[in-house]
Amino acid sequence: MSPGEDWPSCPPATEENWRRTVDELTDLNLSLRRAVEAFPEDRLDQPLVPDPPYTAYTQFIGVTQHNLYHAGQIVLLKRALGSGGSAAAE
Repeated sequence: MSPGEDWPSCPPATEENWRRTVDELTDLNLSLRRAVEAFPEDRLDQPLVPDPPYTAYTQFIGVTQHNLYHAGQIVLLKRALGSGGSAAAE
């Protein structure tokens, strides 16, 4: 990934930009899920790229852990802003 792809600039905070960003994230997540579903099981113990040499399995689990980390941040921010409900509802 280029730096612009890895850390894209943040557009102005408008409803339209928010919706577009959410849609892009949804599409990206769906593409990733499809790629993981189609990934050959016999390659899960092999690195995806030479550097870092983590296995495909480790990379796939890492994406899940990364997303859960950010979901937790969102829950904490919602609570801090007083807009969250119970933890079970989130």
